Amino acid sequence: MSIFDELPWLARARSRFVQALDYYWNRYWSARRNLTLIVCGSAASWMLDHLINAKGGLYNRLTRVILLRPYNLGETLDFLNTSRSN
Repeated sequence: MSIFDELPWLARARSRFVQALDYYWNRYWSARRNLTLIVCGSAASWMLDHLINAKGGLYNRLTRVILLRPYNLGETLDFLNTSRSN
């Protein structure tokens, strides 16, 4: 599994990261059954414009959308307390 978190920050205007991801995904990685690519980013409009609705090489490559909801205060405290004890 490969996870790119905060893809909008990795894919700055001159980085050509999305073009490289497009190339390697279409050329090598998409044929591998043991590879799952997950991209994440807090800039939802960027993700929509540059990945989901883009007409480039990654067009129509969306397999699933993972809907995540934010933690409420109680869940955040539980998470922090659990991670401190580990």
